[in-house]
Amino acid sequence: MVNTFFRGSKVSIKADIPECDGVAIKLQGEDKELVVNKTGKVAFLWMNVAQIKVHHAPTIYLLAVSDQIQNICSSEQQEMLYLGYGPSKKRILFESEKPLNGSEFDEFIKLKKHDGSYIITYDIKLDRFSETRKKISASLNPLKFLILKE
Repeated sequence: MVNTFFRGSKVSIKADIPECDGVAIKLQGEDKELVVNKTGKVAFLWMNVAQIKVHHAPTIYLLAVSDQIQNICSSEQQEMLYLGYGPSKKRILFESEKPLNGSEFDEFIKLKKHDGSYIITYDIKLDRFSETRKKISASLNPLKFLILKE
């Protein structure tokens, strides 16, 4: 397996849509199992103290919205469409030989945001086109993507 990091390209989206309260555009990669290291303090040193297997986590998760997600759709729709990080909390599972402390999901999201593979942005422009139509334009500009070749 070869791991390669590179600067991602900007993904631009433009569309003419029916009148609506808001728009969400989601780009989600396939689910992969991965292993992350849990760090802890051991005698004044920070070290890897356990490995955690992560199940059902998308390789990439980019979400652009025109407004706060709760203003665009109901919590049931958010759950059904996996909009935002909250609905993924039930989906992404963690497994370790050492006891888990319950903060794994938040730490995992922080890690994925830091490496640029999980991004939520409010950069969708929504302009009235006519009485019944709107134009949208959005740019998703991820910092970098992780490409896995097997």
